[in-house]
Amino acid sequence: MLVALVIRQFLNNITGYILAIGVWDCLAADDSKTPLAVANTIRNIFQDEGVSKESSDSATPSFGMSGILVNKDTSVWDVDHRLALARMQNNKLWARGSGIDYALGADYTALAIDPQLNHQQRVRIATEAAISCDTYCPGEAIISQFV
Repeated sequence: MLVALVIRQFLNNITGYILAIGVWDCLAADDSKTPLAVANTIRNIFQDEGVSKESSDSATPSFGMSGILVNKDTSVWDVDHRLALARMQNNKLWARGSGIDYALGADYTALAIDPQLNHQQRVRIATEAAISCDTYCPGEAIISQFV
């Protein structure tokens, strides 16, 4: 079954518990869904229910949320606010948001200085650079790992 981490964030942003359960039930019913099929299913349900930041006749409406899909084949996909997919490359840092340039720049520089950095160290350095340099990235770095 496709493990849809993005679904948690999408479901948390849906108004109405019944709609959230409907999305989950629809996705859980078919364990053969590809990442594109999952995104399309969510998009269709959202459009049918009027969950959008734009008019429903927009070719690519914004749903005002983004997230990550992790597939059973271990591929990881970035899902943007329009439910468009981009496959993340293995062992490459991926960033999203206004601090992306700071994060990726810090990772590139840190890796050039010390190629032995592990993934958690790289993510912490990148996240802390974004927080430090970008006014829209407040807070502290909290690093979690998929198990």
